[in-house]
Amino acid sequence: MIWAKPDFSRGAVRRSGRIISSPNLPDDSYFNDPAAWSEHWERADDAFRVFENWRAAHAYPLNTFQVTLRGRAQRIDPQALTAQRLKRAPSIIAKLQRFERMNLDRMQDIGG
Repeated sequence: MIWAKPDFSRGAVRRSGRIISSPNLPDDSYFNDPAAWSEHWERADDAFRVFENWRAAHAYPLNTFQVTLRGRAQRIDPQALTAQRLKRAPSIIAKLQRFERMNLDRMQDIGG
């Protein structure tokens, strides 16, 4: 399996979090200005690309930790269970919207 590496700066990640969590969608006036409409969606598309890369980059360290934890837990109890998960994109966006001062690059529960 090929693991994702962060391809963008923390500043770019922070900006993408602000863009994707913004409740402000273009209004009807954008339909009268195709260039503005196109620019808005191109910006949103770029933000989602940064967002998905940032989220995916948490998979490798999360998996590494889980494998180590599973090995140690099973030495103590052979029936011990471990699990891992990446927070789903809608949950991340909802959290960014709920907490206005939350920044995507500082969110601590993307993987767990």
